[in-house]
Formats: sequence, C-alpha cells, structure tokens
Amino acid sequence: MEARQLRYFVTTAETLSFSEAGRRHFLSQSALSQQIKALENELGTQLFVRTTHNVILTESGQHLLKYARAAIQSLDECTARMNDINGLHCGDLRIGLTASHESFIRETGIEFLRAYRDIRTSVCYSTIDNLMQKLRAHELDMVFSVMPSGNMEGIDYEYLLDYKLSAIMRTCHPLANRDRLSFDDLRAQRLVLPESDVKERNGLEHFVGINTGKLDVAVTINDINAILNLLQESDMISILTAQSIISRPFLKSIDIEELSSPIKSYVFFAGDTYRKLAAEKLLQMFREIAIPKAKMLLSFS
Repeated sequence: MEARQLRYFVTTAETLSFSEAGRRHFLSQSALSQQIKALENELGTQLFVRTTHNVILTESGQHLLKYARAAIQSLDECTARMNDINGLHCGDLRIGLTASHESFIRETGIEFLRAYRDIRTSVCYSTIDNLMQKLRAHELDMVFSVMPSGNMEGIDYEYLLDYKLSAIMRTCHPLANRDRLSFDDLRAQRLVLPESDVKERNGLEHFVGINTGKLDVAVTINDINAILNLLQESDMISILTAQSIISRPFLKSIDIEELSSPIKSYVFFAGDTYRKLAAEKLLQMFREIAIPKAKMLLSFS
C-alpha cells in the first residue's frame, strides 16, 4: 500500500468521481482507476461500486476512508516536521483571512516573505464560517478573524488585538473635517457596506444591533479593496477598520460615537494537528509588527 494510492482513494471517496479525482491529481481517469484497483487487490476487498451513472463507497470503503485520512494527516505532519528541521528552507504555509484582516497582516506578510523566501505561502480570503470549515479539514494552517459564533470544538485560538470600526471617506468629503460622527449623521449619507457575510458588516450588526435598513445602503460589495477604490472616487461613506486605509492617503477614518467599544481579533489553529514552525514564525512577526501599530491607532482614536 502506497501513500499516493491512499491519497487517490480519499479524493475519489470525497468527490465520488474518478474523472474529478484524476483531474485533481493530474492523472487520466484510467490511470487513477488502475491505482484504485491495485489498492483493492492488495486489500482483498472492493472499495467502490461503479455504475454508468455514479460511484458509491462500499462498506469496506467507508471504513478505510477514516483510516486513510488519519494516515495522510500523519504523513503530512511528518513532512511538516522534516521541513521545520531543514530550517524553513522548504515547505508551505496556508493562511485564512476574513476580508479586512489583510490590512492587519499586510506588512507582516511582506516581512515574512522577505525572511523566508523558500516557503510557499498561499492566502485564502473568505467568510468566518468557511474558513473554520477549511481549518477543521486541514486545508488551512491558521486563520486570522474575529470569534465565530458557531461551535468551536476542535479549534484552538489565541487573542491578538482590539480594533474599532470607523466611518471611512475620502479626505475631501464634506464630513471629513469632523472629529466624530453619529449614526444620525450617517443616515443622511449614501453608504457602501460589505456584504452581510463579511466581517465588518457582521461587526456592525452584532456590536451595535442597528437595523441597516434605516441607513441609505446604496451598494454592498464583498471585497474590501473594491470598497476603498469606490470611496476614493465618490462621496460615499463606508464603515470599516481604521487599519484598512493605512496605505490609502486619500481616505480618512472618523470615529463613530455608537461604535466606541473595541472588537477582539484572534488567530485560530486546528486543535488536533501539529502547528507548523512557519505558522509560529508568522505569528511571532505579527505580534512584533502589527499589534504595536494597532494598539497605537486604537489609543489615538
């Protein structure tokens, strides 16, 4: 039994498609089928029932899937440990972010890439719930986000920093000379807000409990950078973190009276797996670079 055969089997079991599993492993359907057949012959049992319309796991296949996943996870952890021993001269790091955490981690990420050029780094932007699912499935190594509202079983987390939501607008906006704004001020403005599954919108509704229908929400967008681009070209206002405009000199953040309470941000790890040294290094750099700046911004707001 070979590790690659177990990987082929797990992918086929999860997709219930020999053609899709072959595509994911860059194999032809016939080549992947031969590998599965070889595994069945070695184990002396049929793993799939193949028909002209679908693929079904047999009882033996259902039992093997549990152990195959565990074996693959152990192999991946072994590889990760060996990469760490090599002094981070190889390996990969998979990071999950809710949309606006990009502004928190941008500078840290740049410094990490400079320091560890041989680490293959990938970043996944998504909703909190989707990121937690990927973390549990070991498709991500770490996630930066606010605290999810759902079940946290199997997830470890560490507190990172506090932040506040602010009114964001261009520097030449008629309200840009104000020190503070209220929701009464904002009700007279046209707003562009993140879509309801983006962190800032959740924060707005959760921490304030307002009915956004009372605001003139002209546009909703699920990408923070797209919102910032729109703000630079119009007199619309958004509600985002002050950190989101650090590299946007033509935008300004103004405190909102009803949003004075800070929101807590965390880093999350799967609780049942080895924590990569690359993830620890990135977290260490985040604490040294991003957190002091975030605290300074919060103290001046």
